[in-house]
Amino acid sequence: MELKTTSVSKLHKATYRELKGRYDYNTQYFVSAYRVAASVLESCKRERKREPVVRKLFMRLSPLLTKFDGKWLRVSVRPREFVYLPLTIGEYQQKFIDEWEKGKLRIGMVTLNENYVIIPFRREIEWEKPDGAIAFDVNEKSLVGVSIKGKTVNVDLSEVKRVHDCYFEKRRRVQEKLAKKPRVKEKVLAEYCGREKRRINDLLHKVSKRVAEYISKNKLETIFEGLTHIRGSINKRVKSYNKHSRKVQRVSVHSKKLKRRLNNWASENREP
Repeated sequence: MELKTTSVSKLHKATYRELKGRYDYNTQYFVSAYRVAASVLESCKRERKREPVVRKLFMRLSPLLTKFDGKWLRVSVRPREFVYLPLTIGEYQQKFIDEWEKGKLRIGMVTLNENYVIIPFRREIEWEKPDGAIAFDVNEKSLVGVSIKGKTVNVDLSEVKRVHDCYFEKRRRVQEKLAKKPRVKEKVLAEYCGREKRRINDLLHKVSKRVAEYISKNKLETIFEGLTHIRGSINKRVKSYNKHSRKVQRVSVHSKKLKRRLNNWASENREP
C-alpha cells in the first residue's frame, strides 16, 4: 500500500533484502508472497476498498518448492530440509492422479491453507477448427443465439430475474422491520444474500451446461456482445430518469457470469 504498486518486480526490489535478512527460508517463498500480495492489491484496487484484508491463512507454493508423487507432497523449507505431507485421496481425486501418471495432466501451483492441500491439474488442449459460429445476445429474460446457418437457440432466463426481484423485496422488508436491530438485520440479510447467490449460480450452471452441450455437439465458435463498463457508457442524465437502470446493470452482472460459464464449458467439452 505504501509503494502504491502491484508490480511483482518492484515489490521484489523493495522487500527482498529485508525478507532475506529476517527469514532463512527458501527464497521462492518470497516470490510467492510477492504474487499473492500483488493479487490482493489488484483486487482491492478493482473493488475500490481502502485497506485489503486477508481473512484466511493460505500459501501458494512455486513448483520449485514442491514434489508430488501421488500420495505425498514434499515441500522444501530450506536447502536440504523438507516437510512431507500425507494426502487423503478419494475416488474423485484419484481419477486426476491416474491421468497425471499417464502423462496426460501436469501439476500447477499448489496452494496450502489451514485444512487442505489444493493441487491443480492442467491439460493442454488442441483446438479444432470450428464448423461455424453462433452469436449470443444475453437479455434480461432470455438468452438468444443465432448461428451462421440460420439456426436459433432461445433459452428462458426469466427465473433468474424472478429470483433476484424476490430476494430484493425480502431484503427491503427485513431492513424496514429490523431497522432498530442492526445485528439481527445484518445476520438475516447475509442469509438471504447467500440463498440468492446459490440459487442464481445453480440456474446459470444449468443454462450454461445446456448451451455448451449444443455448442460442442455442433462444433461452433461463440460470439458475445461486450458488457464491460456498461453503466459508465450510458449518459448520466438518461440514468437519472430511468429508475430501472440499476436493475439492468444487475442483470448484466449475471449475464457476464453466464458468459464465463459458457466459455468454460465450451473449452472443457471441446475434444482434444
